[in-house]
Amino acid sequence: MAAMPQQPQSPTKIPLLSEKGLGTPATQTSSDSPPPTPTTHHVIKDNMEGALPSLLWGAFAPCVPVAIISSVLLTAILYNRIDSSYVFLPEKQETAATEGLDTLDSIQRIEKNGGDHAYYLYYKTITNPAVLHMISSWTAKIIPFVTGASMALVAFFAGQRIMKATANKSEKLPSPHQVSILIGLLNGGGTQPLLDAVKYRWQNHETLVPPVPLAFWCLSFIVFMTFAIGAVDSWFGTVTTAMNIALVIPQNGTAFSFGRGLNSSQCGPGEWQIRTCPGNAEASCSYPCSITNWTASNGERQGVLNAQQAAETLMSNSENNTIFNVTVNGSNYYFLGDIQSSRTLDFAATTLAIKTQCQMVTQDCNVTSVDDRSSGFTCGTYSAPSFSYSGEVGMDPKDATSAPDEAMVGIQFFNDTAKTQAVGFGSSTTNLFTTQNPLQFLTWSKGFPPVDTYQDEFKDMRNDHYLKYDATGDTVFVLSCSAVIAEVRYNWTNGSIGLVELQADEDVADYYGAVFSAPFAINSPLSHLALQDAAALAAYQKTPEGLSRIFADRFSQAAVALSSGIAVRVQNELEWTRDNNYLATRVPYLPLYLLVTLKAVYALFALGLAVLAVFLTQPSQAQEVKERLTVDGLAAGFFEPHANHERAVKNVSDLFEEHQDGGEKSDDTKKIGLLQTDKGGWLWVTVAQKAAQGLGLQEAASFAADQVADAAAAQMGTVGTLGQGYKLVKDII
Repeated sequence: MAAMPQQPQSPTKIPLLSEKGLGTPATQTSSDSPPPTPTTHHVIKDNMEGALPSLLWGAFAPCVPVAIISSVLLTAILYNRIDSSYVFLPEKQETAATEGLDTLDSIQRIEKNGGDHAYYLYYKTITNPAVLHMISSWTAKIIPFVTGASMALVAFFAGQRIMKATANKSEKLPSPHQVSILIGLLNGGGTQPLLDAVKYRWQNHETLVPPVPLAFWCLSFIVFMTFAIGAVDSWFGTVTTAMNIALVIPQNGTAFSFGRGLNSSQCGPGEWQIRTCPGNAEASCSYPCSITNWTASNGERQGVLNAQQAAETLMSNSENNTIFNVTVNGSNYYFLGDIQSSRTLDFAATTLAIKTQCQMVTQDCNVTSVDDRSSGFTCGTYSAPSFSYSGEVGMDPKDATSAPDEAMVGIQFFNDTAKTQAVGFGSSTTNLFTTQNPLQFLTWSKGFPPVDTYQDEFKDMRNDHYLKYDATGDTVFVLSCSAVIAEVRYNWTNGSIGLVELQADEDVADYYGAVFSAPFAINSPLSHLALQDAAALAAYQKTPEGLSRIFADRFSQAAVALSSGIAVRVQNELEWTRDNNYLATRVPYLPLYLLVTLKAVYALFALGLAVLAVFLTQPSQAQEVKERLTVDGLAAGFFEPHANHERAVKNVSDLFEEHQDGGEKSDDTKKIGLLQTDKGGWLWVTVAQKAAQGLGLQEAASFAADQVADAAAAQMGTVGTLGQGYKLVKDII
């Protein structure tokens, strides 16, 4: 039998598992209490220097990126946001739905657009939706790389727990498999360590002893927050979009004059012009500013001031003025506006408006025949000589009456609401114009609707005596009306009237009545045309309410138009520029602040772990155990001699002999290999480098293989294939 090979005389042996004998396990097993932890000042200082970077890294690695990224995102949004009062969105079409469908619709809207509440940002490079999403997504990209930093903090708690359990000889110590699971959890390797823990618990029906559950739930929370932040970040990127809005920005001053008013120097209270009376050249009458005069061949004539402008406005052909109407509390107000009002400028302005209300009184009036060809009427105390009488003030009624076979309209103003004090009736009066506000008047029509349209559709109006006949057989009707003249402040918003505020002005109320009624009272051609048009249009209504409403609205429109010749521009009170197609970035509140909240919770979790680790785990002691609860610590404990583990180190790398002696590699550095046994298993083997130098490469390899084979045979039987062992060890060397 060949002699057993002798181990070469070398400072470094070539045993299995470092300096441990074949029967010595890699980890010390003892029923005695573990050796006390060194407490010298030098040791604690070394430990703390090793723990401090872990604590700082674990606390600030998640916090700092989250804080910086969230700050950049919020700054970009809040600095460039548009004031909500400047933003106007298209109106949504409301549809009737049940409560359940309404709730479902709300959920779908939140999913698609992030909810109704949102920031609208000035569109710039930094506020581009893609850029905002890129900024917000940086956190989701960084978090997976700093998970290990947070779990390193958990390792302090795990190390402290194992230290106490070992010192107290507690049975609640993790098994080797649970230690493997614990190291995997503390490594922060995503979901796989969690699955391994669940699988272990499910298959073995064993309770995971502390600190494994702590590490499990901490990693679960981190993984959950990572997925949650990623999901919300994706939602944030989906619902953050660019869209067109109406951007309305208030201006510091006003540049336009779209309001209208009376010229105070020309039409102020008391500004009456004294001229001859229409039917009596020897008498003097007072005329308001809306009436002008000229001399004709047959004497002095009266007419509407700036009649051309009034006519153009009445016919909607003016280059300066237009007529707006708005409904306030069920009543229609008509007023002058500027033709240049557009959708690019919103403004608030003041103007003069008229509201007229009428009701049919034909049924309460007596139609009397004057002769075979003419009929008059009596309403209360007022009697009109004929339906062909125009009501022109200061004129003898017979001189103000047209031919009986002509269509006709007339008007009479009063100085009282009971309509008993007729103003300007007859040629002997010098008081021509009413000074009332509201205006009180009766108006009548002859010939509308024409007789040839007599059909059953007007039967009810005739049967109820709202429509009657005069001596010529023409249809006639009478209306009792009142017209309110008011100063209004209106808002022009996106090309339409948005708000009207009525403003009382009692100082000029009486004069307003004269100014607006005078064009009708003198029976000017324009006013007569306007009244005739109103009567003709209203007469085709089939109800008294409809007829009254149409005539009242047309009278208001005509009164406003006839005042345009004396109206002056009034400076706007407020102005806003409007852009109905401004491209803005929409950032919904819900996903934005949910994302920021999740990031803050994640950062505070890491910061809280660091604070708790400082005050609860005694990092100066737990640092040593923490560093060993890693793959590096496990490898050092398995392959390095016990002497390396008996002293405190700053870093786990200091446990390896190859990093000792001032950073120079030791001549005794070992190499690690795996050798298969005859039972199919594998053994870790170590080979000393110095032996190879002393004996020669081939001799060291042969000796290592023989020793490994003997060791394997002693514990696990005869080595399998010797050639495999030789080849493995030779490859290692």
